[in-house]
Amino acid sequence: LFLRYNLFQSIFISLLLFVLSMTLGLISNLLLAIPFIKVVVSWIILIFNRPIVFEYSIIQFCITALVFYLAGFSLLGKYPKVYGISKIIENAMR
Repeated sequence: LFLRYNLFQSIFISLLLFVLSMTLGLISNLLLAIPFIKVVVSWIILIFNRPIVFEYSIIQFCITALVFYLAGFSLLGKYPKVYGISKIIENAMR
């Protein structure tokens, strides 16, 4: 049950990150076609993708911190809780 919970949670988080990345990429590409919004969208993309901590961007740092959190709690034998996602996984496990 513990392994299945962690497996489902990691697959769900991976799929969620993939869908979120593709959706934001599509929206940013559509917005980059608009002349006056192009500058603002380019600035936002630069802010979130610029290396800040140990050559990681803000997004990469948050994803790496989430992976360390999930792996750490799993190694301790505890169920890692991620807001919103854990409830979906717990309901799917029943």
